[in-house]
Formats: sequence, C-alpha cells, structure tokens
Amino acid sequence: MSEPFTLFDSTLRYTKRTDQWHEITVGGGSTNYLVDESSIELKTTTASGDTALRRSKRNMPYQPGKSLQIMQSFCGASPAAGLVQEVGYFDDDNGVILRASGTTIQFAIRNKASGGVAEEVINQSAWNIDTFSTLSFNKTNIFVTDLEWLGVGRVRCGFVLDGEIKWCHEFNHANDKTAVYMTTATLPLSYRIKNEAVLASGATLKQICCTAISEGGYEPSGPVYVGGRGVDSVASITSETMVAAIRMASGRT
Repeated sequence: MSEPFTLFDSTLRYTKRTDQWHEITVGGGSTNYLVDESSIELKTTTASGDTALRRSKRNMPYQPGKSLQIMQSFCGASPAAGLVQEVGYFDDDNGVILRASGTTIQFAIRNKASGGVAEEVINQSAWNIDTFSTLSFNKTNIFVTDLEWLGVGRVRCGFVLDGEIKWCHEFNHANDKTAVYMTTATLPLSYRIKNEAVLASGATLKQICCTAISEGGYEPSGPVYVGGRGVDSVASITSETMVAAIRMASGRT
C-alpha cells in the first residue's frame, strides 16, 4: 500500500494546454487538437526528418525514498520501418522511454552519467517479466513506469490493462553498476514522433492524458529563510518584541 500524492496531471479537454506543454516541430511535423477526443495528434508526413515533440514545461520533483510513478495514455501509429514513436518520462539526456523503433517495441533508460548520452535498450522479446505478445501499439494504451532513483534503484515498466498494472520489465541497478543509472530523476513527461527515413505514408501519434505521482506522500522541501532584528538570538530578548507584521497599505482606512 502507498499514499499517492499527485505532482502533476494533464487532461486536454478544451485546449492544447500551452500553459503546461512545450511543442517543437521539425520539417513537415505538426500537431492538431481533437476537441471531441480530448487529444492531440502529433503528425509527420512522408519526409525523412519530420518530427513532432510535446514535452511538459514542468520537471517532476523526485524525493529520495519515494517511488515516482508515471502514467501516460496514448494511441500510436502502426509501427513501420523508419518511424520512431516515444512516450515516457524523459528529456534529451535522461529518462525512461517506451519506444516503437520501426516495428520493434522497446523499453529504454537514457542516461548521461558518463558525460555523453547513452541508452540501455530492451526489446519486447527480452522483457523479463511479461513480453505482452498481444500488445497493439496502434491502439489506445496506458504506459506506466515507477522508478526508485537513489542513483542505483529499480525501474519497472508496463501498461495498465483492464484496470490493473501489467508489469512487463524491470531494470535492476543495485549491486550491479559502477555509476548511477541516470543523472537525475527530475524530468519532464514527453511524447515524440519522428521519421528517420522516407515513409510510404504519414503517421500520427495521439497524446491523451498523463499524471506524475509520488508514492508514499510528498514533503515540500527547500531553503529555510529567517528574518532577524539585529539581536544574536531569541534567548537574548527580555521583553516582547515584534518579529514580523502585516499592515494595511498607506492611504487606506
């Protein structure tokens, strides 16, 4: 059992939510809002290099000792040679990714721990819990990952199916690596489609809904600020003294 605390959620019921999402397109890449589906299409034409990326403006705050759970719903294009589709918790340097690379479905952990970007990629046929042979990437799905960072923790990846989480693969790092498995767990949510070759037809990846949850609660943290009045300590005050006050603006009655 865990105590979930929502860090971020995004539904697209009325707009593209430009207050929550960055959007980048390259070449003939484009996006299209579907008001009746509460979704956004990320689209490419047939041209090589076409790209459409949507990434949350906010990076999710990770706290040591608490599982960070990400859920993202989507509907992919039919996997095709030369087409890359990605859904996950990632930026250009680090993250956890569900990917359709051509016709191969993968989970990947991207990291910049060595100073250059590298990936640990596991193809569907090698998933170590359930290879989910009936997965249809071009149907509506909910990708889920939960990660324990602490630099060397476990990462699980799977899907929500019929109201239950179906774990498919876990990456275990403790007592195994010589460095952290990724530089940071404070990352954005992302959806991306890209043509890496000329395609026979255009492709569309739909972004639907997502959330980031801190399991085990969340304790806001940050610097503590103290205002003083020139005395060395409270103990040296011998009579009542004002520490802070709020007054009405001048000119008001």
